[in-house]
Amino acid sequence: MPPMPDSALAAPAGSCYYLAASAGGGPDRGAGVPVTVAPMMQQATFVDWDFRETWILCEGRGYPHLPWEGTVCDK
Repeated sequence: MPPMPDSALAAPAGSCYYLAASAGGGPDRGAGVPVTVAPMMQQATFVDWDFRETWILCEGRGYPHLPWEGTVCDK
């Protein structure tokens, strides 16, 4: 696979989120929105994410998962 051009490495990310460094996550590299633990567990944080077909989130109890991961939310 050919290397990515520098412009691709610096492309802005939309609707991307990560755990903020202040909450124990990684450093801010300018791609995505840093959020703390509580917002990472709320669907409302994830603008334009499809929680009907693509993602699963057990509101208030975990981070988003893909269906193939086998996450089950007991309500």
